[in-house]
Amino acid sequence: MKNSVFTSAFLKQKNRLLAILPLMALLSTANLSADQGFREQIISSIDTFFADEAASLETSDQGQLTYKVRGLDPRLRLQTCQAEPMVETLNDNWLRKRAHVRVTCPAPNWSLIVGIELALYRDIIVTRTPIGRNELLESNVEFASRDILGINTGYIDSMESIAGKVTKRPLVMGQIISPHLIKAEVLVPRNALVEVSAQIGGILVTSQGIALENGAFGEYIRVRNKRSKRVIEARVVEANRVEMVL
Repeated sequence: MKNSVFTSAFLKQKNRLLAILPLMALLSTANLSADQGFREQIISSIDTFFADEAASLETSDQGQLTYKVRGLDPRLRLQTCQAEPMVETLNDNWLRKRAHVRVTCPAPNWSLIVGIELALYRDIIVTRTPIGRNELLESNVEFASRDILGINTGYIDSMESIAGKVTKRPLVMGQIISPHLIKAEVLVPRNALVEVSAQIGGILVTSQGIALENGAFGEYIRVRNKRSKRVIEARVVEANRVEMVL
């Protein structure tokens, strides 16, 4: 008799559970849809924000901006925002490899910080072929698109900036040209015999001297006059020729 009563009660409880299982599944699906809705809102708002920033940067020739969300916790549960969430950077210096934005919903009232990985692609100068030490750059380089936010050593984005420059050390093909890798070409080597010119009363006077130090175009170096032995300062104007500025 007891077994019969227990079996009957168990069957009733089982039937109740079976009856509410579809409802539980429906509620679970609704919650999942709500979660997906709030996440889609956040991603959409961030898309809109960075689309505007990318357009502004491209218009001012600063490069092509791309981004990737990297800080949206999958365990996060928030209600879907009744309006478009607002997105703002945490500070003015946001344009870097790893940044953060604040996403705010006015109703219901919630706010969260989202991590962003940024890339800003710009045409900069790289080596077209391997280049040896003390070689001129102009004929061995080209423009290539690179993410400048990932460059810590600097870069150069104009051919004018490398005119007359040589390498400080050997460079491999495709290497980014940064300021610390190049130097001005030496037009006057130390101990070289140079022509010294000067304008005196509208008359061009020339003499010979010995360079006491290396000199690139436009640099002032010390030169010893070959005849008088007097040491002067003169500006390098071309290979093995300097000019006194009186």
